[in-house]
Amino acid sequence: MTPGQVSAAQMTAAGLPATPRLAVPAFAEDHFCFAGSWPFRPSAAPTPADLDCALAAVGIARAYVADAGSVYALDVLAANRAFLAATAGRPRLAPLAAMVPYAPNWRAVLEESRGRAVGGVVYPYLHNWRLDDPRWRPFFEACAEAAFPLWINTAVSDGRFRHRGVVWRDVSTDELLAWMQAAPANDYVVQGAGFGQIKAALERCPQARRVRFDISKLTDTSAVLAGLVRQHGWDRLVLGTEFPFRDLRQVRQAARVLCGVVGS
Repeated sequence: MTPGQVSAAQMTAAGLPATPRLAVPAFAEDHFCFAGSWPFRPSAAPTPADLDCALAAVGIARAYVADAGSVYALDVLAANRAFLAATAGRPRLAPLAAMVPYAPNWRAVLEESRGRAVGGVVYPYLHNWRLDDPRWRPFFEACAEAAFPLWINTAVSDGRFRHRGVVWRDVSTDELLAWMQAAPANDYVVQGAGFGQIKAALERCPQARRVRFDISKLTDTSAVLAGLVRQHGWDRLVLGTEFPFRDLRQVRQAARVLCGVVGS
């Protein structure tokens, strides 16, 4: 490019209207975070005590935390007991009980988790089951009846974090929307959904106000987060750091930059 072309481009850019900045929430809560070491991925905070300190250092007051090792646990009841004991006495860590809707003992897991965990986490992505399969409706109904919120993991940031010996499956947009339209009244947070999925959900399921989405994947592309917020606001979007797959500061700082709050 010649100096004249550069000058012309600069003059054109200077004449464009400024993009208004967006107010960004404080994001003091994290809704997509793992405690402990992922079975095949080291963690910068390998114990709940380490994670508690790391969250405090970056200004996160409360993290809804899943146990990394429980993703592939064979004895989910035992894994949950150990995790809940390890997080006890740490109010910054809000532990989520690992749950498997197709496990024969899911009712026992729900009953034992009530009053001890703040909610449950399920993995249709990593555990290879469909959200909208009518066979799992009794599970969702029982959680709703117990007022037991659910965090639903539909993806992690990078497919290389899957265990190669486990059968996994992508959660489709149609599947997500079908589940939302039929989901019993409860509080839900969907983790790892992409821009297209979130946009479709907000536009086509406006009645599902109690279903929220973490923003981790929205910060991977330069324009989509701001555009979605201008159209729908922040009400149904929450912070998900995706730790340890991402740095605890990454998603929040990216959201601020993408919304024009540079340097904050």
